[in-house]
Amino acid sequence: MGFHVYPDPQAAPFTVSPGAASSPVIALTTAAINAQGLIGPDNVNEPGVTPTLHPTTVFIRFAMSGTLPLPAQKPTVVIKLGAGTATEINTAVGTPTTLLDPANMSDTAYGIRYDPDANNVYVVKVLVVIPGSYWEMAIKNNAAAARTFTCVIAGSLADSRQPWIDILPVPLPPGATTNYDAVPGPESSTPRDAVGCQLRNRTADHQRHNWDCRGRGQFHHCREGSHRAAEGRASGSTTLCRSGA
Repeated sequence: MGFHVYPDPQAAPFTVSPGAASSPVIALTTAAINAQGLIGPDNVNEPGVTPTLHPTTVFIRFAMSGTLPLPAQKPTVVIKLGAGTATEINTAVGTPTTLLDPANMSDTAYGIRYDPDANNVYVVKVLVVIPGSYWEMAIKNNAAAARTFTCVIAGSLADSRQPWIDILPVPLPPGATTNYDAVPGPESSTPRDAVGCQLRNRTADHQRHNWDCRGRGQFHHCREGSHRAAEGRASGSTTLCRSGA
């Protein structure tokens, strides 16, 4: 199975105004769903989410910032299939919502939503009956204030649990004029600017996680260090991250 984290690129969460839907929409073709492994059997149980045993299911798990909303203000997923009408999956928890693609002569898919966990994380399943449709998906904010959202689309419940990490600048120490430092890279004798940072845990499952800053990416290198943070909190330790290819 596979997964895809949204927004993409993962620069910042979706910020959604009250009553509005996330933008831009998440667009998916059947080829992309199959190539990325975003569809699979719904045969695993987790607390509050009963398996349907449907063989071709797309799993959507999204996290909402802030406190749990009132029942009538819970966020919902809106899906449009093909040239059909965008449909909000807002029927009772566990009750299928029919999703139609006019190109098909019968129901194309069914959407099922579930109650959030204590950390404001939601699961929606889309049971695909007739494959081949072009998808457009968004998250609707039904709360009274703007909220931010991150989302994972996956081919299994397990794969829909993926982290989202915010890197936060560390406040300047007393008397300091900058929190930048020079750290020579192993690939060069020329020092590069580095900034102290912490990692904030914004995982879709909101459990405690560990991170090791050992790898190199295209945009940041990190000095070796380990971070540990509970959901919604920043790591206690600080690392130095520097930009570079």
